[in-house]
Amino acid sequence: MRIKTVSVGDILTRMAQSLESMSGVLPHGTLFYSGASSSYWVGVEVLATVRRTMFNTADHGAFTATIPFPETVFLFYVDREKIVQSKLFACIPPIGRRNDQLFRFPFGNVYEDGKICWGNIVLPR
Repeated sequence: MRIKTVSVGDILTRMAQSLESMSGVLPHGTLFYSGASSSYWVGVEVLATVRRTMFNTADHGAFTATIPFPETVFLFYVDREKIVQSKLFACIPPIGRRNDQLFRFPFGNVYEDGKICWGNIVLPR
């Protein structure tokens, strides 16, 4: 019979090389998380509120207005620590059941399929 002695540190190093790990900490309002640590979808619910928002139109130029925002659901696809796809929908709370409906967000920078046009904004990692 042969015996090989292996240190705990060696075992942990080998396991860390073969397993993906996560902190388990998700953003406030997270509805779901699906995928691996290197590429995943995350859905985050943002409560309805009133916000001061800047608009830029051909008729009136740049201006700000205080407007109500509906309850919303953001969907982000992250690949290698970078947001590569984002969507936004309005919703009627509570959200999270299989048959809950999502609605088109009522701003011009959100397309019918929910994709967000960020303009010249560079999204953070």
